[in-house]
Amino acid sequence: MLEGLKRSKFSKDKRLPITSELLTRIIEKLPSVCYSAYESLLFAAAFSVAFHGFLRVGELVYTKLGQAQNIISIHGTQILWGAKGEFIRLHLTHSKGDQT
Repeated sequence: MLEGLKRSKFSKDKRLPITSELLTRIIEKLPSVCYSAYESLLFAAAFSVAFHGFLRVGELVYTKLGQAQNIISIHGTQILWGAKGEFIRLHLTHSKGDQT
């Protein structure tokens, strides 16, 4: 019973929200922790898409077998560039807003 009581106490969430400033700082540090420039760019792109697309972790990557159908893939993605490069539109076939 005491163990259950200990678990029922709520602990304050110590995680900070990701702001655009924090995202920039994280991306700037990638070259010092990644194995290659390619890997650094890959993570920078993934973090940027996740941040600006308000994506959950499970929409960007999967951790369990069988979840691959709900993540971003080249087959379910359409990328449109603005004429002057001022924006990118990323169309996803699955998102957290899909209720079906």
